[in-house]
Amino acid sequence: GKAIADTSYRRTIGADIFIKETKYNITPIGTLAFKWLIWDLAGQPIFRDVRSEYYRGAQAGVAVFDVSRFETFRNIAYWINEFFKHTKGPKPIVLVGNKVDLREKMPCVPPEYGENYAKKLSEAIGFPVSYLEASALHNKNVDEVFRKLAETIIMSYIRKKQAKS
Repeated sequence: GKAIADTSYRRTIGADIFIKETKYNITPIGTLAFKWLIWDLAGQPIFRDVRSEYYRGAQAGVAVFDVSRFETFRNIAYWINEFFKHTKGPKPIVLVGNKVDLREKMPCVPPEYGENYAKKLSEAIGFPVSYLEASALHNKNVDEVFRKLAETIIMSYIRKKQAKS
């Protein structure tokens, strides 16, 4: 598997798959155990068909952009739309600006851009979208991303159940 804090950069070919097990105290439910099957999908056009297969059945998503590469932020709408298209509508999602360890070394996407995008996306899809910044290299905020995603999934489930009753 791929280490969360892998120090070498390598492009994903097709998909990297790994498993993460966590426990979170989710208000108002209590402590829940989660077993995450994580697919890190390749972005190159040649892998479009491969990605569509992995999207099917996904219950939630983490949309990640590299804060040191503005074009990855500009492309985030494409990736979120592709995800929603193949998952048959909006699903719980967390937006993550990764590689924040590079902020002091080069120009980066300002945090407000991610925060504003998450707010607009939340308004468009009708449920909360959180924006977090992380550094996979330094394992900064990685667990918080999954905690926030777990919370978003549970709250989405509760809202759906309440809407049906």
